[in-house]
Amino acid sequence: MDKRVKHQTETRIAAERLFDAGFGVSYIATNLSISRYTIRDWQTSYRQGRLLGLGAMSGNNRYSHTL
Repeated sequence: MDKRVKHQTETRIAAERLFDAGFGVSYIATNLSISRYTIRDWQTSYRQGRLLGLGAMSGNNRYSHTL
């Protein structure tokens, strides 16, 4: 059985708004009562434009380092 907590979209939206406002991982974790590790993972997804599932989540994405 998967014991990981699944967070609702509203919680992810709240986290995204706090990221947009410039708050850090510790503040957001405390404010939303979520593990810092989860928020850190969300921050990585947020920076890649994937926090709300808007991008591909397969993990097979390749990013070019050149423009």
